[in-house]
Amino acid sequence: MKALRDTVFIQLDDESNQTASGLYLVKTWDSIPPTGTVTAVGPDVKDVKVGDHVIFMQYASIDTDEADIRVVKEEHVLGVINDKE
Repeated sequence: MKALRDTVFIQLDDESNQTASGLYLVKTWDSIPPTGTVTAVGPDVKDVKVGDHVIFMQYASIDTDEADIRVVKEEHVLGVINDKE
């Protein structure tokens, strides 16, 4: 897949879907973590780059056929998370 214009492709962070007691939870929009790693950016994207760990508006994202990949417009990326701070 190739990102166009101001779109950003985000690989969702891998969250365990099993509780401490061993129950498995079904993934729904409410449980999708709003963070992930940028895997591709369109040519008009200015503030994020591939490899950035970002937080984004989960309801503004579009699901893809690829596992755990979301597509958002750059304006829906809320910030870059610096894990080293």
